[in-house]
Amino acid sequence: MAAETIGRCRCPLCSSDRARLSLAKSKLSVLTCNACNFQGFSRSDRSDEKLRALLIAEPIEPPRDDPPAPPAPVAAAPQPAPAPRTPMSWGVLGHVI
Repeated sequence: MAAETIGRCRCPLCSSDRARLSLAKSKLSVLTCNACNFQGFSRSDRSDEKLRALLIAEPIEPPRDDPPAPPAPVAAAPQPAPAPRTPMSWGVLGHVI
């Protein structure tokens, strides 16, 4: 079962802004940075507040009323005509079977 992601934050160790803040089973936050392999766990409500303060505000997109347009169909290239079949022969003898 994957942990519920809260958002992105800045890693306190390597300053990468792609660290992930998620919730553990205890509902306390966990900071995971793939850039430096750092994991930070909050063990109390106070440390949980400190980790959540590191969150970076994500830009919020306005909701769209219209559904996205379907992609345009891709035209397939025409296939070459198959080569005409020649009757089978014995090769050197040239007799048709």
